[in-house]
Amino acid sequence: MDPLRLRFIVPGLVLLALDVASVGLPLVALFQQDFEVLGQILRAALPIASVLLVGWAFAMGRWLHPVWEARARRRTARAPEASLDAAARHAILALPDRALRLRAAIWAAVGLGTVVALRLTSSMAAADLVVIGSVFSVNTLCPTVFRAWFYEGMLARPLADLGPIDDPFELLRGGVVGRLRRVAFATGALGVAAVLLFVQAFIPVTLEQFRGLQMYFPLTIIALIAVWQPVRRAIVRPVETYLAATDEAARAGLAAAAYRTAEALPYTLAGLKAAFWLVGEALLLAQSVLLFAFDLERAVLVAATAFFMMIGVAIYESILHRQTLRPLLASIVRRDRRLVREVRPLLTLRGKMLLAFGGLALFVCGFSLYWSFVQYRRLAQSFIEMQAAREVANLTEGLRDLAGLGPIRRDAVDRYLREQVGELADMEAVIYHLPEKGRQLGVAASGAAPPLPRSIVESVRRRRQDWLDASAIRMQGAFAPVSPGRAELGTLVVLLPGYRVRGPGLERNLRVLVVFFVLLFATASGIVGLVAGDLTGPVKTLERRAEAMARGDLASVVPVGPEPDELGRLALAFEEMRAALDEKIFALEELQASLEHKVIDRTRDLARSNEELRQALDALRMAQTKLVASGKMAIVGQLLAGVAHEINNPVNAIVNSVEPLEETTRRLLARHPDAAAVADKGEIEQMLRVIRSGAERTKRIVQALRNYARGDGEELQEFDVHRGLDEALELLRHQLKHGIAVERRYAADGKLRGYPGQLNQVFLNLLTNAAQALAGREDGRIEIETRHAAGAVDVIVRDNGQGIPPEVVPRIFDPFFTTKPVGQGTGLGLSICQQIVERHGGTIRVETRAGEGTAFVVTLP
Repeated sequence: MDPLRLRFIVPGLVLLALDVASVGLPLVALFQQDFEVLGQILRAALPIASVLLVGWAFAMGRWLHPVWEARARRRTARAPEASLDAAARHAILALPDRALRLRAAIWAAVGLGTVVALRLTSSMAAADLVVIGSVFSVNTLCPTVFRAWFYEGMLARPLADLGPIDDPFELLRGGVVGRLRRVAFATGALGVAAVLLFVQAFIPVTLEQFRGLQMYFPLTIIALIAVWQPVRRAIVRPVETYLAATDEAARAGLAAAAYRTAEALPYTLAGLKAAFWLVGEALLLAQSVLLFAFDLERAVLVAATAFFMMIGVAIYESILHRQTLRPLLASIVRRDRRLVREVRPLLTLRGKMLLAFGGLALFVCGFSLYWSFVQYRRLAQSFIEMQAAREVANLTEGLRDLAGLGPIRRDAVDRYLREQVGELADMEAVIYHLPEKGRQLGVAASGAAPPLPRSIVESVRRRRQDWLDASAIRMQGAFAPVSPGRAELGTLVVLLPGYRVRGPGLERNLRVLVVFFVLLFATASGIVGLVAGDLTGPVKTLERRAEAMARGDLASVVPVGPEPDELGRLALAFEEMRAALDEKIFALEELQASLEHKVIDRTRDLARSNEELRQALDALRMAQTKLVASGKMAIVGQLLAGVAHEINNPVNAIVNSVEPLEETTRRLLARHPDAAAVADKGEIEQMLRVIRSGAERTKRIVQALRNYARGDGEELQEFDVHRGLDEALELLRHQLKHGIAVERRYAADGKLRGYPGQLNQVFLNLLTNAAQALAGREDGRIEIETRHAAGAVDVIVRDNGQGIPPEVVPRIFDPFFTTKPVGQGTGLGLSICQQIVERHGGTIRVETRAGEGTAFVVTLP
């Protein structure tokens, strides 16, 4: 068998015995060991309780079935099943509340069923039936609450054995709210049980008073719980809403309210319980006087008992609630640590200590004073009861002696009692004779005896022999049946003045006790305040220094306490931590400074290396550009040279054949001078002139191509700039046809030394750019100007296009930079031009204005 099942069975039997004791002992006391009545109650309750307890066992087995299945699966070394583990976990978390509700319902059903059965099968009074139902329903609440508490603790280990949980909020959701409810009910039930037991043990009450207390006060408690429960739910609702949220974003929005509520909840719930407890005490005080026939003093004592129990219950409840809510608070803080600083606590640490220790001091001091008064009252009452019982015994003994002389009559008894009351004059005793029938007799040494209240008379006649509390007439005593010989002459009652009216000094003693309590409580409160301040002062100092350290202030020393206790060692640990951090930060700062210098040096070296690399890269790019340009020009030159050579031969043949063709035509026309031939002569001559012009133009273009493609040697050559410009214009004639006018303003002499092929490339590039800048314009104009200036020749190519944007001008000579669309330029033209001009020792610059045009000025020595 699973050991967990045995752990349910054995303690379950112990708890069942506690249930039976909580019902049986009060019933035995209430019915004064009347075994016939107790037997009727047992016969009525046993079948109902048996059936319901079988149902309880069935329900427990069904609720715990997933737990047994999951544990059996793990014992057989089979792989855990997620759905089964989830069901087992849910069953464990839900069991305490389920058990609490079902067990309370079972005992309430047993009480109701017993009352109905007794009503149908016996002649018990309705008041007795109400008392029986109350005992079954209310007295079992305390064991029921502790049963649920026991289940929660016992199932903690099986819950951990189920392994880690994916959603930690499931444990909080299943444990926090239910545990808060169980703590509230457990402390309340324990407090009520403690009040009842204390009253029964130390504030003696009559059977009738105890019956009334058992009959009416549970209804008051139920009514207060019915009002308290919705108020408690409203207070706990922010926590329940936060735990019920499944969306992380929604949960984050509820975290602040849940944290604020959970932080204040232990003290709020304890204060709420105390407030309702005070209302219950006021109702108990009123019921004790109006319904239970308590004298005011006894009612105040019962209310005082409840008050001091309330203080203990509130302290216990606040501490247990703090333990319950601590995992929830830790979970919220792990997600948002700012809440610890932003949320203002309901109570500071000093306030918590003052409240807890102050409440404890009030409980201890007040309860000590209260206990002293109760003990004084008990001793005084016990002494009076002993005196009264001794006098009753003496009187009954005297009646027996009188009966030994002959038959005794009632008038003889009355006469004997009047004679004896004089001997008790110093005790201010009052003697009553209560016959079975007829009017009661009361005799007193000082005159007429006060009549006994009806409730006292009925109580005396129901019991055989006991002490008697006649607080209504401020007296106490004892009574016993009068049965001299075989005669039954009723009951003899001897009452003595109560302890409050016997002898002077009670009020003074009470005042002394009150003053003693005030001084004791003030002393204890002062000690509590000093201890709380002494403990929280260093903590506040450490808190301020920790905040300063968090802000980076490590220079100020943490004050170390002079005592080697926990606070002193904690302050010393903080100071050592501060010093170590300060040293490490100083070392880090030095290291950082050293690293910064090294970084600066290394950065400088890297900058220098980067500059060298940049220069090398620029040189490589320039070399690459030159290689590309040289290779491209070489290929283009070879192509142009080949094309020009191939075209030159047929062109020469055409040019050379034009003049013989003209002579042949003239001879033919001279031989045949007919009208038609004469008419066509002009047209023939015109066509021959066109052929001659076209052939000569083609020859000039071919010659220009040959000059453009001609390779330059290593030596400078005599070169005519004007001729190079004309050849470039001849090559670009097809681009200059469409509305572009060319204006030439040449200087007298354009001779210079250079590399003709390279300079022709420069002029061709500049004229090409000018022609492309004027594409699509009808008023386009290119001006070419040469002029001599200080031993140099300036070649200016100017157009009236749109100009170059200012942001582009600094980059126009960069290799591969171009503003033309893809496929229409490589970005090498102006860069190559600049390199060629600089090779000749010259310069090239640009003059441009947006919307007015651009001029390139080439200066060659």
